[in-house]
Amino acid sequence: MSTNDSTPETATENTDDRDDTMILEVVATDAPPLFRPPAPEKPEASASASGDASVPLIPPAAEEPPAPVRVAELAPTETGVEAPRTRWAAVVWGLFFAAVAIGGLWILSEPSRPSDAVEWAVTLDAATGVAILILGLGVILLVAGAAGLLRRTQRRRTAD
Repeated sequence: MSTNDSTPETATENTDDRDDTMILEVVATDAPPLFRPPAPEKPEASASASGDASVPLIPPAAEEPPAPVRVAELAPTETGVEAPRTRWAAVVWGLFFAAVAIGGLWILSEPSRPSDAVEWAVTLDAATGVAILILGLGVILLVAGAAGLLRRTQRRRTAD
């Protein structure tokens, strides 16, 4: 009995007929692989030891090395790649939430300010509370509108 059930106990139990061979091509050249032209396949240049793996015994015929190429010649004159867009909504909303966080830190920075803020909120009448709520919604719409205008301006600039 085997301790590992995934391995066969005898060699005759392995009836898997898959081909696990790897073909290895050996090329003798000083040129980097990016600029090397593909070598033509020559069946007589490779020999098979077991009939499964193919390894070239003779290096490919010596070809004239390619002429050196400058990087400037490889780079196209018009790349067509634009600079990444600025995500204005993220910038504007980030500034808005940073201002809210600074206001919250200012309130919490002194022990008497939180209790003063609660007292002020409790003493508000209904009309003032509704006005502050409308004002807050207006500020949120203002921030969203500013982000939209900045995005629209950016799209117009890139379209021109």
